Parts: sequence; C-alpha cells; structure tokens
Amino acid sequence: DTIVCEQPTQRGGAATRVGYGFGAILEFFCAQQGISLVFVPSKTIKKFATGFGEADKAMMMKAAEKRGWSYQDDNECDARWLLHYALESK
Repeated sequence: DTIVCEQPTQRGGAATRVGYGFGAILEFFCAQQGISLVFVPSKTIKKFATGFGEADKAMMMKAAEKRGWSYQDDNECDARWLLHYALESK
C-alpha cells in the first residue's frame, strides 16, 4: 500500500511547524506499518492539473471542471488532483 500526500511547505510560523509535524507523524506511522509514503510538491500537482506549476486555486478548479468533476470546495478539488496524479503516475 502507498499513501500519497502533498509535501509540507515553508509557510512561516505555526503553519510550517504544524505541516512538518503532521508529515513527520505520517512518516513514522507509515514506517511502523510498512506502508510506502510519497510526498508530492504542490507545484508538481499544479503542473499535472493545469500545465502550469504556479496555478492558483481558480485555475485548478477550472481544469477540474473541464474533466467533468464536481466538488464541494477547493480542498476537495486539490485532493482529487492529488489522487489522479498518484493513479496516473504509477
């Protein structure tokens, strides 16, 4: 099994500490369970979705709509892009 998640980034302050903390906990869990863990940079996901690594949320959602996807919010949209990146990058 494999877990694929967005790589934590330097956002500054508490957000950075929390992001890297969650990443460390997930990495520890995966190591204990024998699960492969893949961190994907956000720019990679954006380029996969739109062809542009600096895409904003609106561009990501527009690209999803072109695929016929519906979603509740930008977080679900991002999660779907990550899932499809993982499935199509095998």
